[in-house]
Amino acid sequence: MLTPIEIQNKIFKSSGLGYDKKDVDNFVTEVLQSYEALYREKMELGDKINVLTEGLQYYKTIEKTLQKALVLAEKPAEETKAE
Repeated sequence: MLTPIEIQNKIFKSSGLGYDKKDVDNFVTEVLQSYEALYREKMELGDKINVLTEGLQYYKTIEKTLQKALVLAEKPAEETKAE
């Protein structure tokens, strides 16, 4: 994936009958600004995914612990009923 810096530093060769340099520069600037915003958003969303994944793992661990506690509590409860 291109970085905003790579877009900003891109230099196009010029030729006698090429495009207007100002138009190309203005368009590249516009593309760069849009791309920078998307790039930042992607990075932020990646960080958010990592935080949410860690939170999910935490709750899965709690769930497993609760399931084990329930299984351990069932045996004495059944024994008490039987008595």
